[in-house]
Amino acid sequence: MVAKVKINTFLWAGWLLLVTYASLATFPERSGHFIHVPHLDKWVHFLFYGVMAFLGAKAIKELWGQKVRIVQAIFFSFGFAVVYGIIIEGLQYGFTENRQGDILDILANTLGALAGIYLVYRRYSGTWPLK
Repeated sequence: MVAKVKINTFLWAGWLLLVTYASLATFPERSGHFIHVPHLDKWVHFLFYGVMAFLGAKAIKELWGQKVRIVQAIFFSFGFAVVYGIIIEGLQYGFTENRQGDILDILANTLGALAGIYLVYRRYSGTWPLK
């Protein structure tokens, strides 16, 4: 018997590794940005955690199927993303030399996670405009 590939779970795990690395690694400072986007780092947090919550809810449904309702998957995914974001900010504050934990990053993470679960809800509730 061939095991079914759990693509959403694989994507979520890969995304989680990417977010972890990008949040805790040291990157060289770049000077002379050719485009200035106000609060770009907050938009990146929003995107990272939105995708994390979206993929997380889909991965939960993929792993547990009918045992879990989509609302349960959404709540778990949202809670995980928020707690994970708080932990990452704490690690940045306490264990990195050139990163700082920031309450506004936690807010951007939370808002991104809300956007991600909203998209999952729309997709599974039948109100998704793209069919």
